Amino acid sequence: MTTNQPPLNPDAIEAGAKALFLRERKYHTPSIECPEPPNWEDLTETSMEHYRGNARAVLAVAQPVVNSVEELDALPHGTVIMATGGRWNPGHPELFLKCGYAHAPWMALDPSDRDDGENLESSGAVLRWRCDGEARVLYRPVDG
Repeated sequence: MTTNQPPLNPDAIEAGAKALFLRERKYHTPSIECPEPPNWEDLTETSMEHYRGNARAVLAVAQPVVNSVEELDALPHGTVIMATGGRWNPGHPELFLKCGYAHAPWMALDPSDRDDGENLESSGAVLRWRCDGEARVLYRPVDG
């Protein structure tokens, strides 16, 4: 199952950051300190990171469905996903929280189990076996 959404990756974040910068640059008001609008290459790393943070926030809203291990791995800690592939039951959804280690970051949020967070799973296992190839991002911290 595929989506038309762009992949969540550093290149997408960088492209989004530059697009946001160029849009803001278009409305530059000349001043004594800055008579000409700056170029992307002239920005400080702190300023670039400001635009990257805004791009991450936009992608958090624009990328609600993930269907690759790379997309799951790129999500920040604190993200909550819901299994949507296959025949899922919206009345009893399978939810997962990214809170573990790099090799096993996902914890199933099932109040009826007895694991209480001891069992963490890899992105590949969660996507293939628990989500049937597709997950919806329900919550994603924008600072991740």
